[in-house]
This record gives sequence, C-alpha cells and structure tokens, in this order.
Amino acid sequence: MLERMIRLGLFLLYLIIWFVVQSIFGTIIWDAETYQVILLTLLMTLAISVLFIEHFFTRPSDVMASSVAILLMMAPLGGLMRDLGMFYNFTIWYCLLMAGLSFSSLFLLNNQSPNNIANKISKSVKWITVNFGHARILFALPFLSIAAIYSKNAIEQWGMWFSLFALIALLPFDHIAKRLANLFISFKTKNESEILGEIVSVHADNIFRARRFKDANGSATLFEKVQYRFDHGGKTEFGEGFVIGTMVSEEEDTIKFVKTKIIEGNDLKDREIAILKGDTTLEENVAGIITSGTEISAVKFEYLPRTRLSEGDTLYFDTPFDERVFYQITNAVNLMEALDGKSENGRIVGHATQVGLYHSSSGAFEKYGWIPSMNSLLFKASPKSVKDVRDQDDSEILIGNMQGLELPLYLNAEELVTHHTAVLGVTGTGKSVFTRQLIKDVVEKGIKVVCIDFTNEHQAKLPSKGLSVRPVLDEKKKMTELAPIIDQWINEMDEFPNKRNKTNLAKWEREIMTMLGEAVKDFATSEDDVAILGLPDFTATSATMEFTKWFMKGLFKVAKEKKLLDSNGNKQIIAIVLEEAHTVIPEWNFGDQEKSTSAAINAISQVALQGRKYDVGFIVVAQRTASVSKTVLTQCNTIVAFKQFDKTSCDFLSNYFGSELANTLPNLRFKQAIVSGKALKGGTPIIFNVPEIIESDNSEGKSKGDPTQSARAVKEEDVPSVAAQVPYAEPFE
Repeated sequence: MLERMIRLGLFLLYLIIWFVVQSIFGTIIWDAETYQVILLTLLMTLAISVLFIEHFFTRPSDVMASSVAILLMMAPLGGLMRDLGMFYNFTIWYCLLMAGLSFSSLFLLNNQSPNNIANKISKSVKWITVNFGHARILFALPFLSIAAIYSKNAIEQWGMWFSLFALIALLPFDHIAKRLANLFISFKTKNESEILGEIVSVHADNIFRARRFKDANGSATLFEKVQYRFDHGGKTEFGEGFVIGTMVSEEEDTIKFVKTKIIEGNDLKDREIAILKGDTTLEENVAGIITSGTEISAVKFEYLPRTRLSEGDTLYFDTPFDERVFYQITNAVNLMEALDGKSENGRIVGHATQVGLYHSSSGAFEKYGWIPSMNSLLFKASPKSVKDVRDQDDSEILIGNMQGLELPLYLNAEELVTHHTAVLGVTGTGKSVFTRQLIKDVVEKGIKVVCIDFTNEHQAKLPSKGLSVRPVLDEKKKMTELAPIIDQWINEMDEFPNKRNKTNLAKWEREIMTMLGEAVKDFATSEDDVAILGLPDFTATSATMEFTKWFMKGLFKVAKEKKLLDSNGNKQIIAIVLEEAHTVIPEWNFGDQEKSTSAAINAISQVALQGRKYDVGFIVVAQRTASVSKTVLTQCNTIVAFKQFDKTSCDFLSNYFGSELANTLPNLRFKQAIVSGKALKGGTPIIFNVPEIIESDNSEGKSKGDPTQSARAVKEEDVPSVAAQVPYAEPFE
C-alpha cells in the first residue's frame, strides 16, 4: 500500500512537470495543434503504463492493451500524419504484430502440462511480446517519430519533447518507489517501534525465541506484532511476526514469536526485536501452530488461546498450492516445557484427525497425501471457509453438518440400506430419534421399511412424521392362524429327533413360509410406508425368536424369487430396522443361546450376507457393539456412532474410524456422532451434529392419532444422567 501511494505521488509530480513544461512552450492541450495533442496523450498513457500497469513485469495482456491503444489513436489520423511516411506505416504494423502475438500467447495457453505443444508455442510467443512489446518500446515508436518530424528544425521543441519522454521512459521508477518506501518504513520503525530484546535461538526456521532486555520499557502480549533483524551465514533477514508465547523465569523473561513475512528492511541491529506499534491486526481465527509429532493422517498443534476450541471443531491449513486441508479436533493434552534448569512453562498441544480436501463438484472429502510444514498456522473453520457447497442430490438424505464448518453431510439412501448401516450409541444420546428421521428419509426415496420393534416405540411415533404404519401381519390372523402353527412346530421340535413327525414339520413350514411370504408381498405392493414386526403372545418363550426366524426366511425367499415388487411391478427395496438389536441378534457370549436364538441369528445373518443382491438391507440399532452379533455387525458398511462408554465398543469402532476418532466416543455431546462408510461420499470418518428433529407424541398410530398432540423437540435436558448411561450386559430372554 505504501509503495502504491508513492507511485501515485510520482505520477502527480510528473503531471505538474508535464503541465509546467507545456505551458512554457505554449503547447496547452486545449489550445494545441493535432500532433501536439497526440504527443501529450502518448506521454500521459505511457506514464500510466510505467507507474501503475507494468511496474513489476510486462504481461501479454498489457502488451495487447498498449498496442490496441496506440492503434486506436494512430489509425484514424493517417491523413494528418502523412509527413511521417514510412514511420507511420512501421508503427501501425509493429503494433498490429505485437497485438497479434500477445493475443496468440493468451489464446494458446491452456491447463495442460508444460510439454503440451500449444503451451510451448504460447511460452515462446510470450517471450517475444514481453521483451519487445513493453510500453517503453511501443510508445517510443510513434512519439519520437512525430516529435522529430513535426518539431522541424526547432531544437528547443525537440529537446522539450525528448526530455518529457526520457523522464518517464528512462528513469528507474521501480527502484525509486521501493527506496522511498524503505526509507519511510525505516523512519516509521524508528519512531513507532520500541526495542524489546534480542533473539537467542531459532527453531525450524520460523519460530524465534528472544530474551527481553531488563531495561526495556515495553512488554509483549500474545499476538502482538513484532519486527526483527537476524544476521546469519553472511545473510541478513528482516521480517515481521507475532508473539505466540511469553515465559517468565527467575533469570530472564523470554518471548516466543512466529515469522509471518519478510520485509525490505528496518533500522534494527543484528538479532534485535521491536514491538510494532502501527498495524497490529491479526486474523481472528488463528487456532494454533503445527508442532512435532504431526503425521499425514493426524496433526499435532500448539494451541494459541486466541479462539475458543472444543473437541469436534473443524480446523484447516492452506497449502502452498492453493489447497485447503481440513481437520477435526480429537484430543488435547497439557505439556510442560523446560526453559532452564529451574523453570518450566505449560502449553496445550491439540490433536486433530485429517478430513481432507473438500471437492464441491462431488461434495466429498479426499485425503491429502502430505503433512503441513512445521510451524504452519492452523485456523478455525467457519461457514465461509468452504466455497461452492454442493447441493443435495435426489438420491441423498441429509443427516447433519460438520461442527464449525456447518457443511451439510449427505448419505446415499440406497447404499445406506443395501450395504447395511449400524446406528450405535448409549441411551439418551438421540439415537432413536435419529433413526426415526432416517426411516422417514429413506421412505421418501421410495424405500419401504420393516421395523422389528419389540418396544412399540416406533409404532407410536412414526405416524407423527406423516408415515403410514401397519403391522406385518394382521393381528387376528397372527394370533389365530400363525401363532398356533409356530407353537406346534416348537413342541414337535422339542421331541427327540427319532420321534419327530417330519410330515407335520414340513407341512407347518410350508404354511408359515406361505403366510409370511404373502404378508411381505402384500406390504411391498401396498401404499403403506412402514411395517411393524411386533411379538405375539406365544405359549413358549422361544417362539419369539422362532417368529423372527420364520419372518426373515420368508422375506429372503420372496426376495430371492424376485417377487419384491411395488404396485407398478418395479423392484422394491426393503430396509429392515433392527431396533434394540442386542435382543434380536445377540452375540454368542451374551445370554443363554437357545437353538431358536441361533436359528434366528443365522437367518438374519444370511440376509446380511446376501441381501444386497436381492434389494434387502439392514439398519441395525444397538446400545453396545459387544452385545450384538458380529456376524451381522461386520456386514454394515456404514456406521453412525453416538456416545459410547465401554472399551469393547471403542475398540471395535476403531477399525472403522481409526483410534484417534474412536477415543472421542465417550466425549461426544448430545446429538453429536461420527459417521463413516460407503453411503457417505468419500467415506472419510467425520464428526457431525444432528440437526434439531421435531417429533410429536402419538401412541395410537396414524389412523387413531390425536391431532391435538403438540410437537416437541428432543432437548438436551431430556438426556438421562451419566450414571443412567453406564452400559451393562442385559440378560437375554
């Protein structure tokens, strides 16, 4: 900014000289001859080009602009410029050539590799234009020709025109502007900076530690800007930085600062640092500095207490290649740093797991394959940290957003079902509410849901979401026809194998399979959205598992026969929601595993292993991974994990999320979860916040619902105490 102001001042000074000289020689622009007006206009355009357009380097676009400007000025005056003769023609053709070459250089340039033939030609043409087409050459041709011919033999006029041209074309304005800026900075530093101390050590090139002078009047505070000079190896470095730590020991006060940029110079002596009293603004969202122990998949950073951070917050750093890499905070530890033999200083080191580079075209994160440089700055993300957020696709459902970044996260509805999904978390974390919203969302994508809900919670609350809910099998038919047959089957199977009536067993099997298969096909072709599989009152306790087993076998048989069709004869995807999955598919070492239980688990496992081929999938909902069959759980390609306390669950989920993220599970807040898997674009594990979900109490179902029931939001105060959330092994009955 300072150098720009100096250039503007030089331009105004040239305008004054230009006006004074033309007044002396009687060439006032509003009362001058045509050739004088042209000369004065060429001088003014040249001054603008030299001072404001081409002061760093000449680009093909600058050459084109200058060439076209001269052509537009000279071409209409061919009759008036007849005395120029060959000079006029040469000027016109030279400008046409430069304009054409500069246009070719820009036109041929593409985003292919440098070895691309078009890029090679563009580079060669560019070299010609920038070396032979800068303003000083282009404007010299018409200006000197016109001045020489129309000044005739008047040496004083020729000298006047040449002096004005030489003043702007030959003087090194770049060097003059920079020198004046440096002098001003030096003067400003001397008057506005205060010597604070001297550098005693340098760490990783851009972290400096300085000793504060005992007699220094000033004191450094966190994030205050400083200037320094450092001579080393025959080189002198002038720079600016900001304070990231102040440490007090018995012997001396120490200041730690990070270098942010190199400047032209100051009047400091070797190793001196000074507080900059002028511009001390610093980005508000600076979160920390990359420190040792950083890996590709996770970074460690020294926390700078400028912004408030918490677990799950999103951070980012900008690479030298104009890329932005995002991380999520997973942990933080207090460390002690020794300053001398007697004193120590505490610091906070945070841990963050890589999420990756965000691609707006796909809405997915891609892993970044390298690590940030030591002492790179990390920033706290905000909604403005990502540009061009992708809109939701018709095949996707919204599950929440990333903390801080507020980036919406979508899951592919079909892959969520057909490749199986597990929703895990202790009671009171919002798991069931999230699952009901998930059911509503997949239904809206044309997927029908069968909910194995032995608590009847979903049957009571799903209708409030506008879903049509029905039982899998009519209650009367279930109790009068199905239940007696299953009871007979169980009683017969309790006999010794040599006493069983195989004819009756085969007959009952056909009847059960036919009854449940027809019920499944009827639901698939109906207008209903959700079918609830509740438990009838069987005479034998093992009948609950038998009922589940037969239903799964019947469903799988219909699916294999490709008879899962909607009312239009098209394929119908079915999602089976296993609520309280530990009661339906318990792990072998939890509870008493009867034959009926093993048979039910085998039937469900068969669907889990092969259901994808027949458009049948699972949404497994459970409190603990330890109490759920791993045969089924390991088939879930998408995992949504809410708060977990037990080590078994964290160890199991570390296979999906990695150990860093898995260790955050006990610390997740209400309505906060981790998602990973196939249904998520990119598959990168992400901590996200579940949006506010409104439900209404409706215990009678849709057809018998009470419209006076008021909607309510699940609130954080509804969560049980921590003691109530401690998991325990429930006996299986």
